[in-house]
Amino acid sequence: MSLNEQKEKLSLKHDERKLKFEEKKAQAKINREERKIKRKEAKIDKKIESHIEKAINKIYNAEEDAENDIDKLLSAADEEIELDEKPIELVLFKTENKLEEILLNAELKMQKAKNELIKNFEKDMEDVMKLASIEDDLESFKDEMDEVSTLLSEKIDVEKEILALNSKD
Repeated sequence: MSLNEQKEKLSLKHDERKLKFEEKKAQAKINREERKIKRKEAKIDKKIESHIEKAINKIYNAEEDAENDIDKLLSAADEEIELDEKPIELVLFKTENKLEEILLNAELKMQKAKNELIKNFEKDMEDVMKLASIEDDLESFKDEMDEVSTLLSEKIDVEKEILALNSKD
């Protein structure tokens, strides 16, 4: 084997090691990004769960407040009826109207909780969209890296074959 052939062979081995190192380096970068994405996904999931829990708590609070208001209203209506100062029909009419008002207030509180939940989901969706974009970019990078790696690997294999043929001559 001549000196030039040995130099080419060493250069080829060096290029091959360099290629493998670059592949490992790129793979490590991809792995880091994937871990970051997973952490962000977990964080977003926790935020979504928290938003849902908060909205459910607001609904339960609205229900509890309505039940308390109903109990107070019925007690007050009973007292008014017992005092017998106003006609029962008037007391019942006022009580029915106030019951409707309590219902409407509870529904309003629940609707506000729903609107707040939707608003929070919209914010979270923006984060999810950013993550999806990062994942797409990362996947493109992976594909590009694989293509380049394959091409370089094929080139090295061809060069090895040429060296092997030259060394036989």
